[in-house]
Amino acid sequence: MTSDQKRKLVHALTQYDAKAEKRKGYNPYALPQYFHAMDAAAEEVRDGRTLREALMAYFTGHLLDVALKAVGEAPSTDQEQR
Repeated sequence: MTSDQKRKLVHALTQYDAKAEKRKGYNPYALPQYFHAMDAAAEEVRDGRTLREALMAYFTGHLLDVALKAVGEAPSTDQEQR
């Protein structure tokens, strides 16, 4: 993962969390967990996985699509979500 991709991903995850904060049932501990997942995905990329594969291993649902969009990837397919 390049530093530019990581910067874009941090921004996207922060924005996602800020929007989630306005909803009922908000988890105030979620953002650090997102960053931990991002760091784990970056480690997977260093180990040879594609960025898309790494993000799919650590994010799901709408948050996965937010992460993919942030790094210039297409949204996940139904098959990838399973």
